[in-house]
Amino acid sequence: MGKLQIDFSDSVDLLLTAEHRDSYNGGQPQIPTVVSDPDRRAAIGEEALSDIFKINQDRQTQANIENSGFIADLTWRLSDALLFKSITNYRQWFSDIDQDIDASPATATNTLNIPAVHIPRSNLNPNSDSEEPIVDKLNYASQEFRFDLSNDSVDWTFGVFYQDYNEDQLAEVALYLKDTFFAQEAGVSLPLATGEYFGYTTTPEAYMTIETMSAYSDLTWHALNNLDLFAGYRYTQEEGGIDHYRRDVVVADVPTCFSTTATKATFTPDALGCVPVVNDTTEFSADSSIGEWSARAGISWFASDAINFYATWARSFVGISFDPGRTTTQERAILEPSTSEAIEVGIKSELFDNRLRLNADVFLQETDNLQVSRLIPGTIDTEAFNAGLIESYGLELDFAWQVSNRLRIDGAMTWVNSEFGSLVQPCYVGQTEGQGCNIDNSGQGSPNAQDIAGSQAIDTPEISYSISGRYEVPLEEQPYNIFATAGWSWQDDTFFQLNHDPMSTQEAYGLLDMTIGITDRSERYQVVLFGKNMLGQEFVAQAGETDGVIGRVYVRTPREAQRYWGIKARYTFF
Repeated sequence: MGKLQIDFSDSVDLLLTAEHRDSYNGGQPQIPTVVSDPDRRAAIGEEALSDIFKINQDRQTQANIENSGFIADLTWRLSDALLFKSITNYRQWFSDIDQDIDASPATATNTLNIPAVHIPRSNLNPNSDSEEPIVDKLNYASQEFRFDLSNDSVDWTFGVFYQDYNEDQLAEVALYLKDTFFAQEAGVSLPLATGEYFGYTTTPEAYMTIETMSAYSDLTWHALNNLDLFAGYRYTQEEGGIDHYRRDVVVADVPTCFSTTATKATFTPDALGCVPVVNDTTEFSADSSIGEWSARAGISWFASDAINFYATWARSFVGISFDPGRTTTQERAILEPSTSEAIEVGIKSELFDNRLRLNADVFLQETDNLQVSRLIPGTIDTEAFNAGLIESYGLELDFAWQVSNRLRIDGAMTWVNSEFGSLVQPCYVGQTEGQGCNIDNSGQGSPNAQDIAGSQAIDTPEISYSISGRYEVPLEEQPYNIFATAGWSWQDDTFFQLNHDPMSTQEAYGLLDMTIGITDRSERYQVVLFGKNMLGQEFVAQAGETDGVIGRVYVRTPREAQRYWGIKARYTFF
């Protein structure tokens, strides 16, 4: 990253910022922990299945990410009260990902008799051989013009914003599937179940665009010396579109149709003599236009110099979004915008000569047409959709206490009750009618769905809190100080899947982090020895079910789920 400040005059300056990041990492592989298929269990092995930090697969998960951006921030002080800003932003992002979808050591040339084997790529992959099988490219440019007016009576901001967003997703999922597995994964029923393998590939490509234009204004009126009234409004117009292309191929493992190595398959469904089971092309375009608004209004009362009471109402929205995956259709490809309304009442205070900051608030929020992504049970497919209504209310507390010149303690706590409205979802594996699987959503005479109304929102623990302390020892005869910190954080149970599968849940856990370091008094340099998750608390960042492909339960384990330590140093040149 580099920054350049140019002062054209006493009233005009320009800040240029440019950055480029190129990273490679192993990502978070899908780790099966519960597997029902005996051949898959034998292939992976009990040692790997019983340890969330071990995998047994033939390919390493990897992600390559390039991220570049440029910002030009122009400030022009037109007068003591009026400021003009122009913010120009351009960013481009590229990622290519490779992962072993079946999460096992099996390959197409050594299947280990498991029902679904991943083939890394095929001749039908839309990406070049120099790229990994799953590619995402995006870029956007934005321009904002804003005026800020400030005087003794009002603070007023008004401006306009424009953004042009483009994203191109290209991927392939190639599998070597037993014929008995087609009905579940490929959606094809074969007349015979002989245990033979077939080649399957799908190559979804999606090019998505969003053009956004908005105008906004926000005003704070200092009605009295201790009373502020504020309100703001923003209107946004969005135009979005998606061009989707997908080819689905299923062929028998015969020379006229298919051949494969451990790393690449060749599909020839159009060759003379090949009779493909499936050779379909899906191509469509869809577009949408919305006009939405967001707003806020509230009051802020300073009961004293140290205590501020406030109340706010706000409306917000999430605009056009897409479902670009391999199960999408023209009707489902563009999601409706989600809208939220929230009320918050709270207090902010600085007590005991500003040695204690104590804040608290209560809130109520209702979100309609919530945009979420879900895993289709039994498959490796995900789909984005609008999940109806979700209602949340809760309490937030945070404090910062300067106990002495050497010791500071910080803490925060959140309690939130967040529940879905009526929403029908597929049942999880093994769910009984008594457990809520009581809706026949297919019309075939047996229940296969549930209504999750009243269930806890996903990825939202009901209670979470953190507390940390920093103790600093000044060394009078040295140009630096020694400091130590300790922090404890805890969160309640978390559901990861919309069907509320109890086996895809993270139970409550807590983490302890510690540091010790030195810093010079001008804070130009700092050297820190740190330890993360000092108690070695195991947890997962995600859990799901892809029974048959990966396992009844698979998890993704973050780095923070293990104890680790290191040294980091920082030096500020300017």
